[in-house]
Amino acid sequence: MIEAGGAHKTTAVAVAESLYRLYADKIHVELYDFCYHVGAVDFDNKHKAQWDSYLAQKSIVKIGFHIQNSLGSITRQYLKSWGKEFFEKGVTWLRDNPPEVFFTTHFLAAGVALEARKLYPELHFPIILFNCEPHDSSSLWVWKEVDFFIVSSITAANLAILKGMKKEKIRISQFPVRDSFFHIQKTRTEICGELGIDPRKRTLLMAAGGQGRGAIEKLSKEMALSGIEMNLVVVCGKNEKLREDLEAIRKKGTGKTTFSPLGFVNNMNELMAASDVVATKAGPATSYEAAYLGKPLAFIDYVENERATMRYFIDNGMGWVADSRKKLVHMMEKIIQSPDYYNKIHRRILRMSLVNGSEDIARFLNTVMETWSDRYNE
Repeated sequence: MIEAGGAHKTTAVAVAESLYRLYADKIHVELYDFCYHVGAVDFDNKHKAQWDSYLAQKSIVKIGFHIQNSLGSITRQYLKSWGKEFFEKGVTWLRDNPPEVFFTTHFLAAGVALEARKLYPELHFPIILFNCEPHDSSSLWVWKEVDFFIVSSITAANLAILKGMKKEKIRISQFPVRDSFFHIQKTRTEICGELGIDPRKRTLLMAAGGQGRGAIEKLSKEMALSGIEMNLVVVCGKNEKLREDLEAIRKKGTGKTTFSPLGFVNNMNELMAASDVVATKAGPATSYEAAYLGKPLAFIDYVENERATMRYFIDNGMGWVADSRKKLVHMMEKIIQSPDYYNKIHRRILRMSLVNGSEDIARFLNTVMETWSDRYNE
């Protein structure tokens, strides 16, 4: 994987966890932030800094997303030039350290692996690419030469086929989340006690990825001062300035709103379990984590490649667009005043029968590992 955007990392970790659990005595798993690991440090820093800047320039991202999506193979050829350092060092590393199976959750890493096999025909390892866009398949992802392309929906599969991916290479598995995410040992009352919030009140959890940037910077302050009789928990991630501003608001007092601002956390599963609604950027990892726990989603922000994910949850009645104080306040007041309304949404999410896909993907990787040499020799 490449740690640029949360879903690339969380999905890779999720599949690795399942491989460890199911096949610890059989499969040796090595999990890398691949670009950094092979020594392409300058490109790695440039790439990650560019992603962070995109979060603050949604209009530019929207234009760029549609341009690259329309250019198809030209886009993927450009990536080789743009990521020259990564491609060169990654190819050399794979030549010297060939794996039995190469599984990646980032399109750039797939491109590097394909280049290595092209330049060194003696490399026979299968390349398996997981598409982190669960309801889309943009041109960035459709490296047609990969051996298998794993997607999380029929929609993503059909879009990949339209862009030239062979149907027989596509496998559909539901979106993977770490199995450990569901191991919550504490009760809601205990979690609320640790956060200093009232377990009798409805709880709104606000988060916007590890960077804590975007609409959350304004909306979290407005909700803290909304005067609604609820709990508000805000995860600021690495945005220390936001956490300090919110802490200052908390110390001044927020009336009926019981308020807990947090920095970077490692217990999002506990925070979601103690919450009633998750207000978030429409990243697939957070969206699916919340849905798997039966929590309605309030989408406060998105970048263009996340639009399809947001539409999926909204169109299936599992969430709303709540990108302003007015919308978010109205939503929370309705949930607080009408338990039946909230329960109806909760039941709707459960009826979607969403199932964590990490184990299914891990079993598929094991099958590939067991059969690839026979298939290749055929």
